[in-house]
Formats: sequence, C-alpha cells, structure tokens
Amino acid sequence: GLLSIPRDLLVDINVPGQPPYEDRINDSWGVGVQNGHTFDSGAKQIETDLQDNFGINVDYWILLDFTGVEKLIDALDGIDINIPPELALGSWYYSDDDIHGQWVNIPPGPQYLDGYHAVAFGRFRNDSDLYRVKRQQLVLETALQKVFARGLLNNPLDLWDAYSSTIRTDIPRAKMPGYALLLKDTNGRMNAFSL
Repeated sequence: GLLSIPRDLLVDINVPGQPPYEDRINDSWGVGVQNGHTFDSGAKQIETDLQDNFGINVDYWILLDFTGVEKLIDALDGIDINIPPELALGSWYYSDDDIHGQWVNIPPGPQYLDGYHAVAFGRFRNDSDLYRVKRQQLVLETALQKVFARGLLNNPLDLWDAYSSTIRTDIPRAKMPGYALLLKDTNGRMNAFSL
C-alpha cells in the first residue's frame, strides 16, 4: 500500500519542549531540520507528527528529492505511461531550478516521459493537490513496473550500491535484501491512497 499525504494538510506540529501548533505537514520537515540541523532530524519530526496526528508508525524513512527522481527515471531510460484525461497537462512553463525552464505539454493517452518530464508531471499543482498526488503515484507505479520488467530487484545490493547516492535513508544496508524480497513478492501491485 502507498499512502500519500497532501503537502497542505493541516496538522499539529509537536516540537519537544514547545506546545503543539497547527501548520502544514509540509512544514514538519523544515521544523525538524531547523531544530536538529540534519536530514535525520527532519525525518524524525515527520515521524513524530505522523504518529501524533494519525497513529501512523514509521519504521524507516527514505528521502528522494526531485533531482534523485529525475536521475532514477533516466536510469530506467524513461517510462512509458498512460495519462488519464483528468491528469493531463496543457501547456505549462516548468523550471526545476527557478532559473531555466521550458514549456511542458503532457496530453492524455500513452506518453514517454524522461526524468525531467516525469518530475514536471508529478510536480504540477495548478489544479488540485489531490490530482498532484495521483500524478506522483502514477509515476511511481509506472517506474516500479519497469523495475520489475527489467528484473532489477534480482540483485538488490548491487541496485542499492548503484543508486544510493541519490537517496537518503535510515534503512540499514543489511536489511535491503529483505525489503527487496518483500517488494518482489508484490509483483508491482500496489494500492494507492491519499488522505
């Protein structure tokens, strides 16, 4: 199962030594990093806020930024994705660095997306945060299907070693093979939900 939480969802932010206050879940990460000065402290803050607000226990976390997603999609030689009409994008000026940009148009139907366009598709939010979540879930599901089709989970430690520089996580390397086997058992099937 995959649970996506819209970035603007209001939650109680619980910082040790301070009274809880309401803010967006998206700010939880920044509060943790500001207080602890590490990626780990940002992740721990999100863990705390997910537990306190929703009763969700987090075993481990993975941080994958937009650049990492772009690199991973490109490492798969892009993805072939079927865009539903409600998630299609008209002409939109997208920039991944706020300096350089290009017009992006992703119509409905079968499309090939390289890393840049897959990230642009997933980041579009000029309609609804819920559609944005659905776009991101569709990219993830499609990329995962390609990972399975290529048999990339057959040697999970080699896969981890090749791409670990694009990912931050607190999952111990020794646990990677076990998690890869669990993922392999799903055959790429997932149920996607959002709050």
